[in-house]
Amino acid sequence: MKYKLLVHLNTQHEAARQILNGILRYVSVCHRFEIQFTNRDPPFDDLNRYAGWRPDAIITDSRCHRCRPAQFAAVGGKAAVFINTDPYRGFAMPHAMFTTDDGAIGRTAAEFFLGKGCVNFAYVEDLRPRPWDIARFNAFSDSVARRGFSAKVFKCPAIRDWLAYENRLSKWLAKLDKPCAILAAYDILAKQVIDACDMGGISVPGHVQIMGIDNETYICDRCSPTLTSIALNYEAGGFQAAEFIFNALEGKEQGECRRFLFDSAGIVERISTEDSNGVMRRVSRARHFMKQHAASGIGVTDIASFLAISPRQLEKNYRAIMGRSILSDLQNEKLAIAKDLLRKTAIPVNNLPTFCGFRSSAHLKTLFRKSFGMTMSEFRRSWSATSGFATPHTLAFEMP
Repeated sequence: MKYKLLVHLNTQHEAARQILNGILRYVSVCHRFEIQFTNRDPPFDDLNRYAGWRPDAIITDSRCHRCRPAQFAAVGGKAAVFINTDPYRGFAMPHAMFTTDDGAIGRTAAEFFLGKGCVNFAYVEDLRPRPWDIARFNAFSDSVARRGFSAKVFKCPAIRDWLAYENRLSKWLAKLDKPCAILAAYDILAKQVIDACDMGGISVPGHVQIMGIDNETYICDRCSPTLTSIALNYEAGGFQAAEFIFNALEGKEQGECRRFLFDSAGIVERISTEDSNGVMRRVSRARHFMKQHAASGIGVTDIASFLAISPRQLEKNYRAIMGRSILSDLQNEKLAIAKDLLRKTAIPVNNLPTFCGFRSSAHLKTLFRKSFGMTMSEFRRSWSATSGFATPHTLAFEMP
C-alpha cells in the first residue's frame, strides 16, 4: 500500500524548490508514496480541492493558515510537516516544524565579515520584522559585539511606495561609516540594498559589502554586482521532512511536535563582498586604528606603520575606497574630539591640542576656524547659549 502525500509549498522561491527536491529524493528511495503538488496560484492552491483525494499526510508552508483548522484537519490526514510556520494551536496528529537556524545564520555572517577585517557593521531588516528576522539580527549583533564592535540596523515603517522606501534606505546607507559590512534579512532585500546603493552613488563592494540569505541563485547571479549569500540545507531538510512523514504514518512518531532546523550549508561568495587585493580590509583597519588613537597625536605615517605598508600605498588604498584623503579624515576625527571637549569640559582653549591629538595650538585654531567658520571660544559660547547649559565644569584630566 502506498501513502498519499500532499505537498503544499510556494515553489516560486528557490528554497521551496530545494525542499521539494529533498522530498522527491526520499520518495524515490522509499517507493511507498503517491505524491501530489498544489499549484502556487489561487484558486488552485485551495486545500479543499484535494479533500476527495484523501491524502494521508501533508507538507505545507504558511499558506495552510488560509483555511480553518477543521478544514485543514479534514485534508491533512494522519500527519503533517509545517515549513517555517507555526502549527495550528492544539494540533493533535503527529507533526513536525522545520525552521531556519537563525542564530547560526547571524553568527555565520558576522564571522565571515570579521574574518575580512571589517569593523563597521549594519543589518537591514524586513519591513515587517518577524521573530526569525529579529533572531538573525540579534545573533549578528551579539557576535560583532563580542569583538568590540556594534551593528546598526535599518528600521523603516511600512511604506507602500517603493521609491519612498528606496530613498529612505539610500539616505541611511549614505550615513553609515565606511567601509561597512551589511547583512540583509534575505536575498530579495539584499538586492534592494544594492539598488539603493546604486541610487546613492555608493560603491559595492568598494564602500560597502553586502550579503543576503537563502542563496536564491536567480537573484544572486543576476544582481549587479552579483550577490554573496548564505546557503541553507533546504534539500536535506526536505528529505528529513518526508522521512518524518513516513515514520509518523508507520506509527513511529507520537502526537507532540518535533522541531527541526535547516542548518547552514556555507557562504556562496560573489562580487558583492569581494576584496581580492585586501584593500578594503586595510582601509577598515586604518579607520578603526584612527578612531582609537586619534587623540594620542598619531599621523598618517603611524597608521601606515601599523598596517606594515608605505604611507603612499595607504593613501592610494584609502582614496580608492573612501574617495578622499586619509589625512583629511584623520584631521576631522581630531576636530570631532576637540568639539566634544569644548561642549563637555571647561579645558582652556590653549590646552586643548594636548587632548585631541594636535601638536600645536596655532594649527588647531587655524584648522577649527577654517572647518567650522568660528573660533573655538565662539563655538563654546554658541553651544552653551543654544543648549541652555552653562559652561561645563572642568573635568579631571591628567596632562600626558
